[in-house]
Amino acid sequence: MNTDIRKYFEFDEKDNDYYALIAAKDEDEAVDVYYEEVVGYDYDLKPVCKELSSPEAWRIFSKAEAENDEEITMEDLVWEFDECALLLISPDLL
Repeated sequence: MNTDIRKYFEFDEKDNDYYALIAAKDEDEAVDVYYEEVVGYDYDLKPVCKELSSPEAWRIFSKAEAENDEEITMEDLVWEFDECALLLISPDLL
């Protein structure tokens, strides 16, 4: 289990070109992950995000995974939520 303090940040398509749900220690780290994993460092706009509570991030994450066609165990789902930085991304980027 990850013992680092994790916060959850949502980059929605209303304010950004692509959606992402990112776990990070703070907003600066979340923006770095957004640049690195989602839009690239040549992205001209400053990403906008909002911090979510852990239960709200879990609700969004688990609902999206449930709607996904791939089967995933609860153990794997919890591991991803607890260990991965990039939790969700716009489907058109996959």
